[in-house]
Amino acid sequence: MKLNAALRLRAYSQNQIFYRGLTQSWSDEHAKKQHIIFITPDKDYALEYAKDAQHVLEFHADLGQSFNFGFRTLQTEVQLAEVLDRVKRGVLSQFQEHKISREKGMELMDELSDIKGSGYKHVWEWYMQLPALVKILKAAGYDSVEGAEGTNDDIPTYGVFSVSQLKRV
Repeated sequence: MKLNAALRLRAYSQNQIFYRGLTQSWSDEHAKKQHIIFITPDKDYALEYAKDAQHVLEFHADLGQSFNFGFRTLQTEVQLAEVLDRVKRGVLSQFQEHKISREKGMELMDELSDIKGSGYKHVWEWYMQLPALVKILKAAGYDSVEGAEGTNDDIPTYGVFSVSQLKRV
């Protein structure tokens, strides 16, 4: 049952159009160097990030297995410890579902323990400023992060971990 749902989601995300608003021209080389690339199925929201309508790109996306931090929105301000706790739960979940080995899980937990930071930041700021978080999520078997943004926190957004997950329309 779970497998069928996962396959339907993957097929849906590959057929659905996602948008990315840019302030400059798209560069495949630049995109390959990014540890996360944000997209949304909401074209109007992507336009808010774009220089103009010509800088809103359309993609089919393979979201793979998405990780949701579980915060109300990616704009929520939290301490790093709260983000790390959520990632630890995600790693544990992957181990419990036999998607990673015990050794891999322990290794990732050790890496999480080495990440330091202080103060409060938006959820998205933590993983944008600490690429190690995305590296750990990838190693745990996740392919993207998902969240909600916008004025009413109702616009879905996704951060894919590799440009290879995107196909220009």
